[in-house]
Amino acid sequence: MTADRTETLAAQLAELRALDLTGLPPSTPVTEAELTDLEHALGVALPTTYRNFLLRVGTGPGPYYGLHRVADLHVNAKDRGDTAGLFPLTPADFEEHFVTARARSIEMDFDAPGCLEIGHQGCSDTTVLILTGELAGTVCDQWENQWAPARTPLGSTNALELGLTPTLDEWYGAWLTGRLAALQK
Repeated sequence: MTADRTETLAAQLAELRALDLTGLPPSTPVTEAELTDLEHALGVALPTTYRNFLLRVGTGPGPYYGLHRVADLHVNAKDRGDTAGLFPLTPADFEEHFVTARARSIEMDFDAPGCLEIGHQGCSDTTVLILTGELAGTVCDQWENQWAPARTPLGSTNALELGLTPTLDEWYGAWLTGRLAALQK
């Protein structure tokens, strides 16, 4: 995510906060020291897009129940196990499963290596950021042992298709665009 894209997301979030009377949770930009500590706990550098996002936009508001605070990311890293390992899926796997076979999800262990839960969607559904491998910097929806391309809550993207391997900024930007459009009607 470029600095310009990060600034755009921050500006859109500020616009959403001004229009949304339901009271979004506060945004909490993360410090460089907190990021360094998190990366040490993960055993891997965060994807640049997520790093920039956390420094400028922060944690808090987001799709579903929002984006996890840094303390929660530390807990999730411990729960996941091998966050520095190689994430086993590739863009070709997504193409094969979701386009060729028209599957609804890919079955894979909940605690697959190379990823981190960054948000909760309710029940057992989560949003996961891929940290390593060919899909590093992209987000997936995950529930139990099922994985699928990330989507934002129904209605918030105005049926905007995010594609098979949306990046963090595409996913978050689609949520912001959908929420802003709904509030401006």
